[in-house]
Amino acid sequence: MPTKKATELDREDMKHHEMMLITDFRLHLAPIPETPDKVLDLGTGTGIWAIQMAEKYPNTEVIGIDLSPVQPEWVPPNLVFEIDDLEAPWLYTPGTFDLIHCRFMFLVIRDYPTMLSQAFRTLKSGGHIELGELDFHPVSYDHHFPPNSQVHLWIDLLSAASARMGFNMFIARKFKSLLLDAGFVDVTEEIFEIPWGGWPKDHRLKTIGVWHMEQLFMGLQGIAMALFTRMHGWSSEEVEVFLVGLRRELRDKSIHILDHV
Repeated sequence: MPTKKATELDREDMKHHEMMLITDFRLHLAPIPETPDKVLDLGTGTGIWAIQMAEKYPNTEVIGIDLSPVQPEWVPPNLVFEIDDLEAPWLYTPGTFDLIHCRFMFLVIRDYPTMLSQAFRTLKSGGHIELGELDFHPVSYDHHFPPNSQVHLWIDLLSAASARMGFNMFIARKFKSLLLDAGFVDVTEEIFEIPWGGWPKDHRLKTIGVWHMEQLFMGLQGIAMALFTRMHGWSSEEVEVFLVGLRRELRDKSIHILDHV
């Protein structure tokens, strides 16, 4: 999906804020030192996470890498952005980083084992890698999913299209085993609920759900148009007709969808 369009950049920042809501405004869950030496942000996008990390840890060198040069020019002095391909061989010295951060990259990373091997090599002894991804297994909170749900069909179509491109849309469920296979120890998995919409009574979950749906609606057309026309051979008109039904279902307040990250 194009990363240079303003709407998509806005969506990336919205996803960051959503994660802040989900994690109670913790930039990281890993127990890193009070003043880490170096932190690496893979697929930094707009750089919002890296910027906030650099502000929180002013004595830490923060590096954000991405293929697209869409990051702002005015950033904290301890932050640098590099244009680089995270799936190419890394040139960082072994034992460099205290923390490597990677989030929402299921349509970017094809070879997770190689990426994790490089991360393991460049982390300090006792360093941490933190991965974050949507589960993409939405369920009905109260068993009111309609028959032949458009949401499930959309997920199936996205999964098939992404698989043809070499991506695993459901990679989050493999994170723990992939990390163990790469040599990491003391692997901890934290799972958070993400409602689709503002249906929960709990204020925190309601807020998360509203933000999630807002960024989802913002990205629906771009994601579906790119993947369905290229991988499934649909016309743009067929995609638009499908999205009309999908949006209608997502706006149905009687359907209470719950996913996880």
